Amino acid sequence: MSSFDELGLDENIVEACAALAITTPTPIQAASVPVLLSGSNAIIGSPTGSGKTLCFAAPTLQTLRRDPYGVFCVVLTPVRELAYQIQQQFNAFGQNMNLKTCLVVGGKSTGHQSGIIMRERPHVVIGTPGRLADMIRAAPDVASAFRRVKVLVMDEADRLLQGNGFVQDLVDIMKVIPSKDSRQTIFVTATISDQVKELQARYGGSDAMPIITDALVDEDSMKLKVASTIDNKYVLVPNMVRMVYLHHILREVYPTQSVIVFTRTIKSCQMVASSIEKFLADMPGNQGKVACLHSLLEGQSRRFAALGKFRNQNTRILVATDVAARGLDIPKVGVVVNFELSRDISTYVHRVGRAGRSGNLGVAISIVSDEDVEILKAIEEDIAITMDPVIYDEEVVLERLTATSTARREAEAMLKQSGFDEKLNLYKKRKLVR
Repeated sequence: MSSFDELGLDENIVEACAALAITTPTPIQAASVPVLLSGSNAIIGSPTGSGKTLCFAAPTLQTLRRDPYGVFCVVLTPVRELAYQIQQQFNAFGQNMNLKTCLVVGGKSTGHQSGIIMRERPHVVIGTPGRLADMIRAAPDVASAFRRVKVLVMDEADRLLQGNGFVQDLVDIMKVIPSKDSRQTIFVTATISDQVKELQARYGGSDAMPIITDALVDEDSMKLKVASTIDNKYVLVPNMVRMVYLHHILREVYPTQSVIVFTRTIKSCQMVASSIEKFLADMPGNQGKVACLHSLLEGQSRRFAALGKFRNQNTRILVATDVAARGLDIPKVGVVVNFELSRDISTYVHRVGRAGRSGNLGVAISIVSDEDVEILKAIEEDIAITMDPVIYDEEVVLERLTATSTARREAEAMLKQSGFDEKLNLYKKRKLVR
């Protein structure tokens, strides 16, 4: 097993890693760091939790140390929580140098963020494409700060073109940074998808980009798969009692395990979290405590606080949309519950991959109704798994029907009183306008 200095990293970076108790490179770090230190473009492909941030952060900081100036590196990622996490890691790895970073995400005005860039000229700018593009469009003068960028990183690259969500934003960002043959471009991804290949064709430079994976093999090794440590199950229920079965699973089947409950929409996420909080309120300790994570939560600090409580095990249950499905560092998850299956097969893989990390055993259980059966079959076929059906005693489960229905009504009333629907509609309109 190699050490970080054997990969070519200087003593300052090695010391920073040691201070963070990171002493031995993961396979993807060992494979990619020497390539990126040479200045080559590359696609880094490895599952969530394998240490991909260090792969690009350490070589970037080492190169920056030789000639520190202005905006040297831009990191783009589709989720603001992941942007924040990447900033934290850059700051940690760069603790032995006078590193300046800037976060460009929703939560503060574009004017405030562009002001920081113009005044302080941070070395590394980390942000979501939508907010960075908004800032550039709103403050054309800020474009001058990006004229000498030497490194462009696209993290979770397979999501940046998903649904065409950031296509125009990426076009506008590329207008203000050096051309693809005048910079190092790094794509970081958990799957080598058609979207990644399209990004490579558009922004990856003239030469073919090497694909670096844990085993230094080609993209065929990156096909979607679920870890063998995860026990994949499903329970088939009538749609109207979906919440009752969730109640039973959290209270009776997995009463102490750390659980992430995934929902399909923001409203469903808030409704499920509020309902769980009510119908598990009598459980001892943190067994009934719930955190909620979705993109409508007001204020960046509230999202980070929710994530922090779950990471620190102050809450046992995290209810989340797919903002928590990948990229974010969320250790020690025993159970993933798909309250609603995603219609995107790759999302299933990333969701359930939250359990069973680092070789630990994990459980993924999906609550499905008749309308979900075709999605279930497509997932099984595409990723070559067979999910085991689970049958719970219906009489026992439905004993909690009244309590669950009451909790749901109270949650609905609370959301209505808080004006949740109005806030959600305004959020959707803003996204459409942008």
